[in-house]
Amino acid sequence: MQFTITARNEWRIQSIFSRSSLKRINRDRFQARNLHQVPILDATEFRGDSRDRFAKKVLEAFQTSGFLYLRNAPLSADGQNRAITATRHFFDSTEQSKRILHTTKDNPRGYYSYHGVAEGESPGGAEIEAFLMGNEIPAIQLRRKYFEDMGMEEKYWKPMTLQQKNVWPREDLTFREIMTSTFTTCTETSRLILSAIAIATGRDEEAILGVHSQADSTMEIKHYPPGGSRKTIREEYQSNISMTSNGSSSDIPLRVKAHSDLSSVTLLLQNEITGFEILRGDSTWVPLERVEGAVLVNTGDCMERWSGGKIRSTKHRVVANSDNEKKSRYSLVYFCMPNWDTSVNQWDHSMDNPDKFGDIVPFH
Repeated sequence: MQFTITARNEWRIQSIFSRSSLKRINRDRFQARNLHQVPILDATEFRGDSRDRFAKKVLEAFQTSGFLYLRNAPLSADGQNRAITATRHFFDSTEQSKRILHTTKDNPRGYYSYHGVAEGESPGGAEIEAFLMGNEIPAIQLRRKYFEDMGMEEKYWKPMTLQQKNVWPREDLTFREIMTSTFTTCTETSRLILSAIAIATGRDEEAILGVHSQADSTMEIKHYPPGGSRKTIREEYQSNISMTSNGSSSDIPLRVKAHSDLSSVTLLLQNEITGFEILRGDSTWVPLERVEGAVLVNTGDCMERWSGGKIRSTKHRVVANSDNEKKSRYSLVYFCMPNWDTSVNQWDHSMDNPDKFGDIVPFH
């Protein structure tokens, strides 16, 4: 496997999914559709003689829907619940305590709020609150090789990287402990998925893990305040059947517009409030429910480019619905990114098998 030099940076991309409150509205049929082509896998199978079989299931999921649920991952069920509880407590804190942690022009990490729709689109509710963090290892240490390879003088890049660091509430040490622990187990979980992809595609496992060795990834927690759609779950479901891929129909108010992730692999945690949807191959949107104790995993643009399009980077979005009308939605998303000095060229390309995408655009 060959890797050359490009750049990368922190992206704010958002996606969540949750459990539906369908109750008696044709729940069984709805759930069957939700889980269509999105398998629930068990990470304990990734050992011994079953490693290859598990890896094959992972690859099949990412080649079809681009998503899978993973149980018994390094990010355990207890760890998931602890992280979501800490997320809720953080956003329940005072406005003043959150403003102190606000992002700056030099540091994208910290607290901020936004509407996740495109210009000209009507948001499906109040602004989303978010908090972005990354590896606790200083960026200057993680990214030195990239800047040196670029031939950039230290006096230009050192001040910039020194600014990009995590910010934490001083009065809540538990929040920092939980978030840094979750970042670590998310990293371990993503490495398990990367290993499975390597085995299933016949790549060098150590090479794929090596270009993610610095864990220079980002993790973001979000709060979707109540408000938005007054449609019933049935009305929302029926509207989704005719949705087009751009997600711009006025029938469904959006909280986060349709997008794919820049990452190699993305992990998603959420509370029970629904709203997360993925785009199927037939250009219809399918809502995904929360699966208790499971992490939702998807592959992003980097993996799609490396594989020459054989692994999907599926579009997804978040819609406003009756679940979120009176209750808050909380989520945590981890974007597993390659090291800054990694190129994202197609693994196998030749005159007969040309690179379909080219090197990924610089992240900076």
